[in-house]
Parts: sequence; C-alpha cells; structure tokens
Amino acid sequence: MSTIKEQAAPFGVLYADPPWEYRHKVTGRGGRGAASHHYKTLTLKEICEFPLPDISKDAFLWLWLTNPIMSEGWHVDVCKAWGFKPQSILTWVKTGIGMGYTLRSATEHLLVARRGKPKVKDHSISTWFSAPRLRHSEKPEKAREIIEKICDGPFAELFARRSIAGWVCTGNELGSGA
Repeated sequence: MSTIKEQAAPFGVLYADPPWEYRHKVTGRGGRGAASHHYKTLTLKEICEFPLPDISKDAFLWLWLTNPIMSEGWHVDVCKAWGFKPQSILTWVKTGIGMGYTLRSATEHLLVARRGKPKVKDHSISTWFSAPRLRHSEKPEKAREIIEKICDGPFAELFARRSIAGWVCTGNELGSGA
C-alpha cells in the first residue's frame, strides 16, 4: 500500500474506504462477494496501524462501513487508533439489492468522525442520500460532493481507486483502471 509523502499543509479531511478483511462468523470464510476476491484486504489491526498523513488538529474523518463492519464495531477501534471521535453516520441508500448474511444489503454507511473542532460549512445536509449501486467497493461521487460541501480541505483519500482533482489520493489501485 502506498502512502502520502507530500502535501502542502495538514489535511482537514481524511476520507477512507479501508480494504476490510472479515469472515463470516459461521463458516470462517469470505462469501462469494468477499472483498478478498477483488483486492488485497487488511486486518483490523493493520488498518488501525496504517500510516496516516499529517492531519490537522481540527479535522474530519469520513470512514466507509458495511453493515457487517458496523455491527462488529470495528469503526470504533479505527477511530480511536487514528485519533478521531465518531459523531454521525451518512447512509448511502443503493438503488438495487446486494449481498448479505441475514438481510440483503441495500445500504452502506459513511461514518463522520472528528478530532478537535473542525468547521462545518453547511448544516443543511441530510443523514442519507440515494445513488445507484456501482461495481464492487466503488463509491458514488455524491459522497465526495457532500464532503466538499460540508468541510474545508485540504482533502486526503486513503485506499483510493482513482485520482480526483483537488484531492491527494493514495492506494494500490490508483492508475490500474479499477
């Protein structure tokens, strides 16, 4: 995994979709839609210990969670390890049904966490948005638009799949066409 080496100033926003490694509680294996079938995953410990860029003392973390990750509470461990406090959840309501253990997944969540007292530019944003289901692990551009509407930068994305203008992005899949 590559890391962010250069930046102009400490980041005010950290956006991350970690490659969570998780196993079904009964089988001990990933299912047919498991992330490990698509890319290299990291354990919770590896995510918690992931080297972070320089982050402002007043910053936001936007952390993607699936329903199983949220039910395990792993996001709390990551927030604590990375120095953030969970504040709210933004839910992506997907148009189209997906995988699931008990219920078929049609949502994904973007945890909003803070360190210090970052400025909120727009207080009018709802706790949910609707957008089409995309390829495995691909996130809707609408999420990034919401973040930019609410937060001041500079913006850093960990585990990115593509470069985005105005953001410093790092990840194994950058430039791979993934």
